[in-house]
Amino acid sequence: MPILAISLVLLSCFGHAAWNLLAKRRSDPVAALWRSLLLSVVLLAPFSLTFLLHAPGRWPDQVWYCLLTSSASQALYAYALGRAYRCGDLSLAYPIARSAPLFVAVWALVWLGEPIDAAGGVGIVTVVVGAVLLSLPAGRQPRHAALARTIGWAVLTALCTSVYSVADRAAMLQIPSGLGRTAYLHLEFFGMWAGLTLLVCRSRPWKEFAVRSERTAAVAIGVLQPLTYLLVLSALAMPDAGVSYVVALRQFSAVIGVVFGWRLLRESHGWMRLLSAVIMVVGLALVAAPRR
Repeated sequence: MPILAISLVLLSCFGHAAWNLLAKRRSDPVAALWRSLLLSVVLLAPFSLTFLLHAPGRWPDQVWYCLLTSSASQALYAYALGRAYRCGDLSLAYPIARSAPLFVAVWALVWLGEPIDAAGGVGIVTVVVGAVLLSLPAGRQPRHAALARTIGWAVLTALCTSVYSVADRAAMLQIPSGLGRTAYLHLEFFGMWAGLTLLVCRSRPWKEFAVRSERTAAVAIGVLQPLTYLLVLSALAMPDAGVSYVVALRQFSAVIGVVFGWRLLRESHGWMRLLSAVIMVVGLALVAAPRR
């Protein structure tokens, strides 16, 4: 992977872990994500309009197919992530939700024809193993039902991440302009917000989304979420940055999330989960190592 791509992805890791911490701290994480997505759509609108007014030509049809696929999987991702945070700890749900490389490696090989060399394959598997070990508590176990729900929603989140990552990778290879990528992100977030609206509109009253304040957190998440993912899209747009490696490198945020959950939210089993993260670091080194 190029050094610039590695830097962009690692920077996005800190922002991603930060907005997930803010979402976990909310009384209703799904509602918090819904409000923040609406703000993100509003903030990105000027960039999208500027691109549409000055675009030299239309996007290929493949970009629109990717956009539709990514928006749908992103909406389900936000819903599943919010449900996981309602059921369990950040240091339990977040690492599992970041274990998408196992799925991405398959999708990238099947859809994009991206080969995975031996070192990269070992690194991806190691990252996944480390992310799973991070979620294994020691000592007192939480309620079985809550644990099962947390893991189930987190696994669904990881699966959705793998789908939209491959779709976005394919789209970024067709969009050379930086402003065009921002416009793509805006349309993706709009589809994500619309899809999340459909998922939650039947299960709760609208007053839950409008009345609860928590505006500061909504603003912070609404800014950090598109900003961090725009960094990832920029990395995905680089020809030498394979989607499997980019998504695997993003899993460093799981280490940061464990530290946030342990030190800031006072969640248990911090040392065990942090020591397990060393396995992820080894995998990240294999993924990010320069290839000849």
